[in-house]
Amino acid sequence: MSYYQDDGSIATKAITVAAQQAGKPYIWGAAGPDAFDCSGLVHYAYANAGLPGAGPTSHMWNTASIRFMGDPIPTGSEQPGDLVMPHSGHVGICIGNGKMWNAPQTGIPVRIDSYSHPWAIRRISTPGNGSAGGIQTTGVTTTGLDISGVTDAIGAIDDVVSWFTDTHNWVRIGEVAGGTILLLAALRMG
Repeated sequence: MSYYQDDGSIATKAITVAAQQAGKPYIWGAAGPDAFDCSGLVHYAYANAGLPGAGPTSHMWNTASIRFMGDPIPTGSEQPGDLVMPHSGHVGICIGNGKMWNAPQTGIPVRIDSYSHPWAIRRISTPGNGSAGGIQTTGVTTTGLDISGVTDAIGAIDDVVSWFTDTHNWVRIGEVAGGTILLLAALRMG
């Protein structure tokens, strides 16, 4: 089923690139081409669609910084290619009809998921939707100001929060702690 019209825009190309990743595994921090987390999928799709400023090594694309990219869009006004944030720590690419391309979580591969009542929707300004193109940040003036340290710090904080909110990581901690306890018990008995 097609959720968008192929008009040649960068947003449409990003959707196509995201669709080509269907079934690839979720790995936290992965940005392709073999595995993805949510922001990694969004970055990979837009970088490979040719968005100016979204090169393959850009450090700006994490969930924390994506919150401020482009322009805010009211719920119900989203269009294919918009970035949908179901909550503050997750992002997907809108394909229309309340659906988005998504890299959900550990154990669930890239797929189409439904969303409702998103926390935020952002529209990346591209040549296909009437702007000069590239990444636009609303309300932030960066002329002559290097904010890379700030975005790195925000990204690091977001990475820590994302790690702690992923229940699979708590299972891993339990497994390591349990294994350590068993090892210490075995050494004590030995």
